[in-house]
Amino acid sequence: METLTLVVDGEEVVLAQSPRRECSTRDSPTREGGDRVLVPVHAFSEALGAEARNLNGNGSLAVCKADLCIPLSEEETVTIEGEVFAYLSAFGKELGLQWQLADATLTVRTEGRVATGLAVGSRPPVFELPDLSTGSTVSSADYVGKKTVFFVWASW
Repeated sequence: METLTLVVDGEEVVLAQSPRRECSTRDSPTREGGDRVLVPVHAFSEALGAEARNLNGNGSLAVCKADLCIPLSEEETVTIEGEVFAYLSAFGKELGLQWQLADATLTVRTEGRVATGLAVGSRPPVFELPDLSTGSTVSSADYVGKKTVFFVWASW
């Protein structure tokens, strides 16, 4: 298994145990096809603002965010070096995550769902636009933690 660098919404996130790529074989079919991604359930959930919960005290896990909980079966979890990992495909889409695996980097976007509003301290969706004076691409992620005003106009 290959360890992966994790990037969430444009920022590198360091976890105690890194996500891993499991190369598929003929004997291990995948839901999505190709390589599978394993993430440390508790730390990864926390990094996304979710929570890994024990169900019924029997050792079964669920990944929960707000009122949504996705139970994980035994086949969807693996213990590696004392840490419980789960296949990202087992709960990622249900949480509205989008992910891409390129080289040794796992890039995860959490903006898959439509936001109904932003509270103080919330992060706006990540988007990129050209700078009107230079033409270079500017990302909203470049302004995280800075006072910023985005003026948006549309003709419709």
